Amino acid sequence: MGPGLAQRVMEVRKKRLIKEKRWYQTQRDMLNKQIFDLDRVIFAWDGIKEAQQIASCLKSANIELKGMMKILQDDQEDLMGGAV
Repeated sequence: MGPGLAQRVMEVRKKRLIKEKRWYQTQRDMLNKQIFDLDRVIFAWDGIKEAQQIASCLKSANIELKGMMKILQDDQEDLMGGAV
């Protein structure tokens, strides 16, 4: 094998390795983007769950406040009725 042939073989191998490196980098970048997208979905999902919990708490508080208002209203009526 002459020096020119060995040099061409090395050049071909170098080009193939560079092409493979680019392919792996592209695959890595795609996976990183998918991971980032999944992180965003998880963050949004957590926000939705938190909003549902807040809505549930507010609903319970509203029911409790309505009951308390009814008691206060009844007490007010008793006080107003007793004054007459």
